[in-house]
Amino acid sequence: MAILKMKKKLLSLCFPTYNRGWCMKKQIDRLMLYPKDLLDKIEVIISDNCSTDDTQQIIESALQQGFECRYIRQTTNIGADPNFVCCLRNATGRYVWLLGDDDILIVDSLFKIIEILDVEKEYGLLHMYQREGLDGKILFIDNKELVMKYTSYYITFISANIVNAKYISSIHFEDYFGTWLMYLPLYLTSIQRENNHIIIGSRIFSESKDYLRNGGYNYFEVFVKNYFSIIQIHVKNDSLF
Repeated sequence: MAILKMKKKLLSLCFPTYNRGWCMKKQIDRLMLYPKDLLDKIEVIISDNCSTDDTQQIIESALQQGFECRYIRQTTNIGADPNFVCCLRNATGRYVWLLGDDDILIVDSLFKIIEILDVEKEYGLLHMYQREGLDGKILFIDNKELVMKYTSYYITFISANIVNAKYISSIHFEDYFGTWLMYLPLYLTSIQRENNHIIIGSRIFSESKDYLRNGGYNYFEVFVKNYFSIIQIHVKNDSLF
């Protein structure tokens, strides 16, 4: 008897979350607007860091109503970094998109992203350019120095980056726990090792509803000291500039 091989998903949407049930409800409601032919190309992973609010009930209710996702509920609060890594290491898609749970996609944007990625050509990083200047343009770039110029420190905005999943297994994320940027080495590695990258110069997200809650980190510590320390490690390994 022939064994049918399941086709690999194109994109993994990964949501690490904690005590933001209302955010996850908005995310699920938005995703359920998409047609089946698009949803068949993605997988949704939610890693719930042992939330004490109604997150579990919201997600389980959605599952009972037919929403398809892989719901991972931690038995204890394992911390933000390990919860992020849980999402990444459980992803099975060709590309992975680590999303903030309060970053709600504009409906049309996911159609655009799937259309761009659903080709034979392999990309390292797809970056959503969140500043003025590109006016809706899509740039296909084969120069890593130019990619770094466009991404700059905005590469630290996790939701702005879709990354090639094949490099996840090569990153020892635990070395970067406590920096608030443990995902950055994955993005940089994908830029270094792949020749083709994409910059999208149009709005992707609705207005964030929880922008005042940053997790309690020190902006200078994260975006000056930690950011440049990680960049320097990758410059030594394989020049980005």
